[in-house]
Amino acid sequence: MSHGAKEKLHDRICYTILKAPDHFPIDTGMTLEKSFLQMHADLAEAFLPTEEACNSIGVLLDRSYASYQSANQKEAIKLLQIIESYLSGRIGQLPVVDLGK
Repeated sequence: MSHGAKEKLHDRICYTILKAPDHFPIDTGMTLEKSFLQMHADLAEAFLPTEEACNSIGVLLDRSYASYQSANQKEAIKLLQIIESYLSGRIGQLPVVDLGK
């Protein structure tokens, strides 16, 4: 795992928690969709695709985005906070996620 890429993903998650779903600065061109696409790109840099954390974080990101799209901001933020806690070392492992859902 790349330490710099991990920090980049962590920072983007924190930024998204603060700005999503619709408080991104207009002059940046950032949107909710773009933010999640960038988090997925950061994820690919931070972890090997075969690492369990990569798969779990990817599923949690997808679920968070779906929650924002269905106007469930509380659930969306909760999922991002789980990832952020893992990346910052406050929790030692991610919750088990069903990769099929």
